[in-house]
Amino acid sequence: MRRDRPRRGMTLIEIVAAIAIAGFVVASGAALLDQVNDAGARIAAAAASTARTGNGQRLFRELLARAEASVDTNDRFRADSGSVAYLTRCPNAFGWTEPCHVRLAMDYRADSTDIVAVFGDGREITVRAQAKRAEFRFLDLTHLDSMWARVWTTSATLPDAIAVVSGTDTVVFPVGPRDE
Repeated sequence: MRRDRPRRGMTLIEIVAAIAIAGFVVASGAALLDQVNDAGARIAAAAASTARTGNGQRLFRELLARAEASVDTNDRFRADSGSVAYLTRCPNAFGWTEPCHVRLAMDYRADSTDIVAVFGDGREITVRAQAKRAEFRFLDLTHLDSMWARVWTTSATLPDAIAVVSGTDTVVFPVGPRDE
């Protein structure tokens, strides 16, 4: 009777099977890492979009609240239903504000409107988005028969408020510094 010795090592088929299993594990791990990377990129893009929207709306309110009246024809408040140009105080990189010219303009899309702030140095920032076509309206409370106007013609004073009107929706923003 022959005695079989215990085998040492692995056969070629076992090695190929082990390599195939390892390749499958590596490919699955790479696919999982791609999914995690894609999810991270989507989360970062959503966070950036939310921050842009929130910061734009905050900047919009601040630019209106810091508006300054002026008798200088270059700095006076000029407005119609599609744009508003005025002197205000803009935040700078050092943390304080400085005088600047800004124009708020309606950027009409097919089914929506963006309000874009165009600064004196040429920068443009979308500060508000409306779901429908929108326009500006202006309120002067100094007159007893005050109404919302489509054009601001009083050059040396600021309106008391600006409304963004779109369809049946109206959002009102105070203009200039307010006494609390």
